[in-house]
Amino acid sequence: MPTTKRVAVVMQPVRPYCRAVLRGVASVSAQANWECILVSADGPPPVIDLGGFVHGLIGHFSEKVLLEHVERARVPAVDISPTHRHASLPRVSTDDVAVGRLAAAHLLSLGLPHFAFFGSRAHYYSLLREQGFRQAISAVGLSCHVFLGGAGAEGDGRAPREPDRPIEQWVRGLPKPIGI
Repeated sequence: MPTTKRVAVVMQPVRPYCRAVLRGVASVSAQANWECILVSADGPPPVIDLGGFVHGLIGHFSEKVLLEHVERARVPAVDISPTHRHASLPRVSTDDVAVGRLAAAHLLSLGLPHFAFFGSRAHYYSLLREQGFRQAISAVGLSCHVFLGGAGAEGDGRAPREPDRPIEQWVRGLPKPIGI
């Protein structure tokens, strides 16, 4: 009988992305006969005392302190955090360039004459999505208007205090009809 593997899953279950990953890990672990231990990373970075107890880690290692701890643990680990560009761990995440291309393909299929991308320069995944969007639009000989806001451009959970004038002005100045 195969030995059961123990895998620590370090996630922030309040994030929809992490909950979706957890569903996938649960499905795979049931097939692979893994015992999974959920370690919530919602608060301060958890300290994981592995002590030879787990055979591997799957986690959202977006906190630098946590990432460094995992790297020192010398246990096989896979990072699902989209925030690291140069982390030393193997990573599985969304192909954000492809997401941008798919969005552009959808808007192109609608027959629109003008295109724009709205994103955030503070989020690396947004920059990758912009890249894919622009590539797909320019591949068919069209141009793309771009607005990259700051950290709050994608919603930081706070109620808006007043309209964001630069975004409003940008939208008003775009040619119509347009796919954004």
